[in-house]
Amino acid sequence: MLKLLCIFLSVATLSYAQICPSGWSPFNSKCLIVKTEKKAWFTAEEYCNQAAPKGHLTSISSAFENAKISALAQASGTSASQLWIGGTDLIQNGSYSWFDGQPLLYANWEQGQPDSSKHCVSSQAAGTGKWRTEVCNVQNGYICEAPMQVFMGASSWNDANSKCLGNGGNLTSVHSDVENNFIG
Repeated sequence: MLKLLCIFLSVATLSYAQICPSGWSPFNSKCLIVKTEKKAWFTAEEYCNQAAPKGHLTSISSAFENAKISALAQASGTSASQLWIGGTDLIQNGSYSWFDGQPLLYANWEQGQPDSSKHCVSSQAAGTGKWRTEVCNVQNGYICEAPMQVFMGASSWNDANSKCLGNGGNLTSVHSDVENNFIG
């Protein structure tokens, strides 16, 4: 069941709504969830794939996004000291990228990291937000991301509102450029 956030955008007569699955938090154009049960990196990635369409362990592209993910981890009440994120050097040893092959353009390594003898990246998201490499078999909590689901075809505000309500969500209101940039 989908719910949480439903954004209605209209350009002329083209309208669409974006929502996250139940229990997931919206951030920019993606949905995030912190999972506290501990899994190995590959098993966590498999869970993310199955939990939502196009789901993966999260990638982090800025200090702002890292801080948002840390806030989500803290709010989850997780006791896990490390949470898996989607970084790895399994594609090319010593060259870290996200699971989807995109390069790490932002990194928040702990001092002395990364350790090229360990291939999967975790974050101390509920604490310092610093990253480190670990053996991929280590059992950690994890953070999944998935793109917001887009529903096309609403031709009016009432149609979009009905679609959102039918999926357990509500239309959101945007009151400033800052809010618009945050959700967009």
